[in-house]
Amino acid sequence: MRLGPPEYFAIYVMAFIVIGSVVGNSIVKGLISSLLGILIATVGLDPVSGSTRFDFDNVNLMSGFSLVPLLVGTFVISEVLIQAQRNAASGGTGYRLPQDDDNTSQNLSMEEAKRCAPVVARSSVTGAIIGMLPGLGSSVAAFVAYGEERRRSKRSDKWGTGIAEGIAAPESANNAVSGPSMIPLLTLGVPGSTIAAMLMGVMMIHGIQVGPSIFTVSKDLIFTLFAAGLLGILSYVLIGYFGSGLIGRTIARIPPRLIYPTVFILAFLAAYSVRSSLFDVFVMLIFGGIGYVMRRYDYSVAAFIISFILTKGAEEALRQSLLISEGSLMIFVERPVAAIFLLIGLTGLVLRIRQAMKQRKAQQSETNSAVVSH
Repeated sequence: MRLGPPEYFAIYVMAFIVIGSVVGNSIVKGLISSLLGILIATVGLDPVSGSTRFDFDNVNLMSGFSLVPLLVGTFVISEVLIQAQRNAASGGTGYRLPQDDDNTSQNLSMEEAKRCAPVVARSSVTGAIIGMLPGLGSSVAAFVAYGEERRRSKRSDKWGTGIAEGIAAPESANNAVSGPSMIPLLTLGVPGSTIAAMLMGVMMIHGIQVGPSIFTVSKDLIFTLFAAGLLGILSYVLIGYFGSGLIGRTIARIPPRLIYPTVFILAFLAAYSVRSSLFDVFVMLIFGGIGYVMRRYDYSVAAFIISFILTKGAEEALRQSLLISEGSLMIFVERPVAAIFLLIGLTGLVLRIRQAMKQRKAQQSETNSAVVSH
């Protein structure tokens, strides 16, 4: 509650740098995705002067791009296009169901459960810690937990063959991310994953300001979220154990030619229903194409959306900070908390670059050794 505009801007900068560099396989593409999200978010009215920017004299763009069409386009429409492309490439065969529906031989034995118990406990802790850090998410947690448990295992040669521990490690870490990922979202207003970004978008649509003040202004909402999380865990256990096989087989039997058009129509309804505007439908389609291109060429849609959501708050904090300091950027260095957050962001970027360089060297070494052996 004692943080001022300079500290908030430093937090936003840290989030832009960390999320842009960590989310996705390429640092450059991740940062480009973040910059694109920032650029799109600047369309509309200036938060301080009230003048319009990048609206091209279009009345519909005076208030900027609406969040719902943007989300539906980049996530739903792009996914429909990708799945339709895959379905066309496979000749329209869709999913193949196994001929034998008898799953009795696939049940977890008591011996496997005992072996998996410590793996699940350690991987859950790993996932929880990673979930607290903005920008990492479930994919990073799953890979870290899998690699660590494989290193610790006495049967590491069996990993990758369907061994129960190899499934338990990434799945428990993946599930453990969800709860702790709410920490940076609720306390700092920084979504650490795509799901958190979508949840923040929903809150913004309903006029709920995410950040430290939410614990005093909307404390009933916080308790509701905690209760919903506990009920979600219980429901996940029941549905996952008793219904996952049935649900999976039922969905697999639905022809893709019925799924994709239905999702497409629902996306149109979702975009139009926000403001009853056909312009939002066009925005959805445009960003559906943009999202498709980004995913096709391995740019980070998650970094793009998170940056779009955070830009408004970052710009307001920047402008307020400059008004306080009379235009001097030294305010972000002179205030210790702001300087620490900026340093965290730069440190995260440097570590990510070092990791990428190590991976590239390892790949080059494997390639060179393969060439020499041939």
